[in-house]
Amino acid sequence: MEAELLKGFGKQTKSMRDKVKQKTQAKLEAEQIKEMIELLEPQAQWIKMYTYLARNALVDNKSRLIDLVTHNRLIEAVDELSRNTECMAKLGEVVKYLFERIETDTCNDHAYMATLGIDAWKQKERPIRR
Repeated sequence: MEAELLKGFGKQTKSMRDKVKQKTQAKLEAEQIKEMIELLEPQAQWIKMYTYLARNALVDNKSRLIDLVTHNRLIEAVDELSRNTECMAKLGEVVKYLFERIETDTCNDHAYMATLGIDAWKQKERPIRR
Protein backbone atom coordinates (compact mmCIF):
# COMPACT_ATOMS: atom_id res chain seq x y z
CA MET A 1 0.00 0.00 0.00
CA GLU A 2 2.81 2.41 0.83
CA ALA A 3 4.56 1.49 -2.41
CA GLU A 4 1.46 2.48 -4.37
CA LEU A 5 1.33 5.78 -2.49
CA LEU A 6 4.94 6.49 -3.34
CA LYS A 7 4.37 5.47 -6.96
CA GLY A 8 1.50 7.87 -7.27
CA PHE A 9 3.53 10.73 -5.81
CA GLY A 10 1.42 10.92 -2.64
CA LYS A 11 -1.96 10.59 -4.35
CA GLN A 12 -4.33 7.87 -3.23
CA THR A 13 -5.69 5.68 -5.95
CA LYS A 14 -9.19 4.17 -5.85
CA SER A 15 -7.77 0.74 -5.02
CA MET A 16 -5.83 2.22 -2.09
CA ARG A 17 -8.93 3.98 -0.79
CA ASP A 18 -10.86 0.69 -1.10
CA LYS A 19 -8.15 -1.18 0.83
CA VAL A 20 -8.12 1.44 3.60
CA LYS A 21 -11.91 1.34 3.72
CA GLN A 22 -11.93 -2.47 3.92
CA LYS A 23 -9.29 -2.43 6.64
CA THR A 24 -11.29 0.10 8.67
CA GLN A 25 -14.50 -1.85 8.16
CA ALA A 26 -12.81 -5.09 9.24
CA LYS A 27 -11.57 -3.37 12.43
CA LEU A 28 -15.07 -2.09 13.19
CA GLU A 29 -16.60 -5.53 12.62
CA ALA A 30 -13.98 -7.15 14.86
CA GLU A 31 -14.70 -4.64 17.63
CA GLN A 32 -18.46 -5.21 17.29
CA ILE A 33 -18.02 -8.97 17.47
CA LYS A 34 -15.78 -8.60 20.53
CA GLU A 35 -18.43 -6.40 22.22
CA MET A 36 -21.16 -8.93 21.38
CA ILE A 37 -19.10 -11.73 22.91
CA GLU A 38 -18.53 -9.66 26.06
CA LEU A 39 -22.28 -8.97 26.30
CA LEU A 40 -23.09 -12.68 25.97
CA GLU A 41 -20.53 -13.81 28.58
CA PRO A 42 -22.90 -13.41 31.58
CA GLN A 43 -25.51 -15.51 29.78
CA ALA A 44 -22.92 -18.19 29.07
CA GLN A 45 -21.95 -18.23 32.75
CA TRP A 46 -25.63 -18.46 33.74
CA ILE A 47 -26.14 -21.41 31.39
CA LYS A 48 -23.03 -23.15 32.75
CA MET A 49 -24.23 -22.68 36.32
CA TYR A 50 -27.75 -24.00 35.69
CA THR A 51 -26.39 -26.90 33.63
CA TYR A 52 -24.14 -27.82 36.56
CA LEU A 53 -27.05 -27.62 39.02
CA ALA A 54 -29.29 -29.69 36.74
CA ARG A 55 -26.56 -32.30 36.30
CA ASN A 56 -26.10 -32.57 40.08
CA ALA A 57 -29.84 -32.94 40.62
CA LEU A 58 -29.97 -35.63 37.94
CA VAL A 59 -27.12 -37.58 39.52
CA ASP A 60 -28.75 -37.34 42.96
CA ASN A 61 -32.13 -38.45 41.62
CA LYS A 62 -30.52 -41.33 39.74
CA SER A 63 -28.84 -42.49 42.93
CA ARG A 64 -32.12 -42.29 44.87
CA LEU A 65 -33.92 -44.21 42.12
CA ILE A 66 -31.31 -46.96 42.20
CA ASP A 67 -31.67 -47.19 46.00
CA LEU A 68 -35.46 -47.35 45.73
CA VAL A 69 -35.44 -49.99 42.97
CA THR A 70 -32.93 -52.10 44.89
CA HIS A 71 -35.02 -51.83 48.06
CA ASN A 72 -38.21 -52.82 46.21
CA ARG A 73 -36.48 -55.78 44.53
CA LEU A 74 -35.24 -56.99 47.91
CA ILE A 75 -38.72 -56.79 49.41
CA GLU A 76 -40.23 -58.64 46.42
CA ALA A 77 -37.57 -61.35 46.67
CA VAL A 78 -38.18 -61.79 50.40
CA ASP A 79 -41.95 -61.95 49.81
CA GLU A 80 -41.49 -64.59 47.13
CA LEU A 81 -39.15 -66.61 49.33
CA SER A 82 -41.57 -66.43 52.24
CA ARG A 83 -44.26 -68.08 50.14
CA ASN A 84 -42.01 -70.93 49.04
CA THR A 85 -40.07 -72.07 52.12
CA GLU A 86 -40.77 -72.87 55.74
CA CYS A 87 -37.58 -71.37 57.14
CA MET A 88 -38.61 -67.94 55.94
CA ALA A 89 -40.25 -67.13 59.26
CA LYS A 90 -36.78 -66.89 60.79
CA LEU A 91 -35.42 -64.89 57.88
CA GLY A 92 -38.48 -62.64 57.97
CA GLU A 93 -37.76 -61.76 61.60
CA VAL A 94 -34.14 -60.93 60.82
CA VAL A 95 -35.04 -58.89 57.75
CA LYS A 96 -37.67 -56.98 59.72
CA TYR A 97 -35.01 -56.05 62.28
CA LEU A 98 -32.60 -55.16 59.48
CA PHE A 99 -35.15 -52.82 57.86
CA GLU A 100 -35.88 -51.17 61.22
CA ARG A 101 -32.15 -50.63 61.78
CA ILE A 102 -31.73 -49.18 58.29
CA GLU A 103 -34.68 -46.84 58.88
CA THR A 104 -33.26 -45.75 62.24
CA ASP A 105 -29.78 -45.22 60.82
CA THR A 106 -31.20 -43.27 57.89
CA CYS A 107 -33.32 -41.04 60.15
CA ASN A 108 -30.31 -40.39 62.39
CA ASP A 109 -28.03 -39.51 59.44
CA HIS A 110 -28.60 -35.76 59.57
CA ALA A 111 -26.32 -35.02 56.61
CA TYR A 112 -28.21 -37.47 54.39
CA MET A 113 -31.58 -36.19 55.57
CA ALA A 114 -30.46 -32.63 54.82
CA THR A 115 -29.71 -33.65 51.20
CA LEU A 116 -33.36 -34.71 50.99
CA GLY A 117 -34.46 -31.34 52.35
CA ILE A 118 -35.50 -32.76 55.73
CA ASP A 119 -34.32 -31.16 58.96
CA ALA A 120 -34.07 -34.33 61.05
CA TRP A 121 -33.57 -32.34 64.25
CA LYS A 122 -37.03 -30.75 63.93
CA GLN A 123 -39.06 -33.77 62.77
CA LYS A 124 -41.79 -34.49 65.31
CA GLU A 125 -43.81 -37.01 63.30
CA ARG A 126 -41.15 -39.72 63.28
CA PRO A 127 -39.01 -39.96 66.40
CA ILE A 128 -35.31 -40.35 65.85
CA ARG A 129 -34.27 -43.71 67.21
CA ARG A 130 -30.99 -44.52 68.87
